[in-house]
Amino acid sequence: MPVRDEVQPSDLRSGWIQVAVLALAAVVVLWLASGDPGARFKAVFSPPKAAAAVTAPSPPQAPTCSVQQLELSLFFTGCADSTGKDTDLCVSKPGVFQGLAYLRDRHHTYLLYVEVDGGYHGPDTYPLAPWPSPGLGAGDGVAKVALREATSGALWRSAGGWLRVDTRETSGAVRAGLVYDGAEATVLGLKAIGSWSCG
Repeated sequence: MPVRDEVQPSDLRSGWIQVAVLALAAVVVLWLASGDPGARFKAVFSPPKAAAAVTAPSPPQAPTCSVQQLELSLFFTGCADSTGKDTDLCVSKPGVFQGLAYLRDRHHTYLLYVEVDGGYHGPDTYPLAPWPSPGLGAGDGVAKVALREATSGALWRSAGGWLRVDTRETSGAVRAGLVYDGAEATVLGLKAIGSWSCG
C-alpha cells in the first residue's frame, strides 16, 4: 500500500495562525521603526484628547456714536461730527434741495453732499437708489448722498437707503449704503448712519 502524506486540518489551521502572527509582528516592527516608538505606544494606549473649542473671531465692534454724529463703517470706521456752522451750505428752492456738511472723526475730514435735485417737496424722508446720472446736480429727480474723504479726494455715492431733511432744512439724518466711485474695484463700500447738519 502506498503511503500518502495527508495534512490534517489542525496542522493547516496552525500554519495559518503562524503566518498571521508573523504578518502582525512585521506590521508592528515597521510601525515602530517609522517614528518614535514611545510616542506611538503612548498615543495608542492613552484616551483621546478632547478637541479644543474653536471660536469664530468676533466681528469688529462698531463705534457707539451719539445722535448728533454720523456713524461710518466698512472702509472707514468712526463717529463723525459736523464741523460746519455756515447755514448757506443748505439751499432749498422749488423742486431742489442741496446741502453740504463738513464732518470730522478722529482720523479723517469729510464732505457730505446731500441733494434731491428734482422732486423735492419740502422736509421729508426721501429714498436713496443707485444714481441714474453720474454726478450731483443732474436734475434727475433722485435723492443722492455722497461722501468725499477730504485728504485723498476719494468719493463714495449712495446706492440705497434713505435721506431725511428736517423742518428747518439745515439738517437731517441719513441711512445709506455707499459705493466707491472710482476705478479700483477692491475698495470697500461705506455705510453711513446718523445725523448731518449744514449749520
